[in-house]
Amino acid sequence: MSIEERYFDSKASLLYAVESLIRETLTQSSSANYALMVSGGNTPLPVYAKIAADPMVATQEAYLAFTDDRYVPVDSPESNYGNAKAMIEAVGLSERTLRINPELPIEACASDYNDALGAFLESGGQIPIALLGLGADGHTCSLFNDEDLARSAGRLAAPAYKDSPPDRITVSPDLLAKVGQIIFVVVGEDKAEMIDALLNAPETITAGKAIAGCSSVALWRA
Repeated sequence: MSIEERYFDSKASLLYAVESLIRETLTQSSSANYALMVSGGNTPLPVYAKIAADPMVATQEAYLAFTDDRYVPVDSPESNYGNAKAMIEAVGLSERTLRINPELPIEACASDYNDALGAFLESGGQIPIALLGLGADGHTCSLFNDEDLARSAGRLAAPAYKDSPPDRITVSPDLLAKVGQIIFVVVGEDKAEMIDALLNAPETITAGKAIAGCSSVALWRA
């Protein structure tokens, strides 16, 4: 698997590129419904805030989906959906966002998200781009270890249990393999070791194992 690298001279320039990509993707014309899949974490939050403050109107075929989320109420500061909600509402995607329902028991929550993703894909929906993070421990989405990978096998979404709360819901490698292009968005010197592993020995870290079935992968780094 070859990963295309794109270097940015600053975090600001990287985030500007991510913002531009989100704007372009959600406003493109399409003959079929499509979903941009985004992640949580601290890196994309300024992008979501900028789009919320200066929104465009998403095309009627556009949807938003999440790579993962913490199993917390949507008004929690730890909720990926909650942190992106202002952007979602501003661009007109409140009714076209695929997300977890934390009011359900966690297994039912994962199954519900699995079914929502499956229904979207089975109806002809596509996922052209997924923006992923890369943890300093080598995780991506909420796939932290081999147990998470095994639990998600044969599914599109699954629960991920943590030693310390909150637990999470994550998409699976099977879902990532259906994405047109995976783009890792990575900032920070603390990620250098994992970047090297992803590029040169992906089979040694969870993120690399998660994208083993993906046809197009890029790494945007600053």
